[in-house]
Amino acid sequence: MLSVIYVSVADPLIRDEDIAAILLAARRNNRRDDLTGALIYNGHNFMQLLEGPAKKIEACLDAIRRVMRGEIVITLDD
Repeated sequence: MLSVIYVSVADPLIRDEDIAAILLAARRNNRRDDLTGALIYNGHNFMQLLEGPAKKIEACLDAIRRVMRGEIVITLDD
């Protein structure tokens, strides 16, 4: 089991609809991959805690980095 906390910079033009879509996708994908955690948005950044099998966490983080397309993703703890 691995736990990871990361922070990413949100697009300044992000809309409420975009945030809702991110949350729905995270819930769907985390359920599929047997991951748990929490997603927090403060108006500027996302912070997420992910817990689950190490290989699934690594695959999830790789997917998040691809979607972020160069936006800052900082791992705070693992």
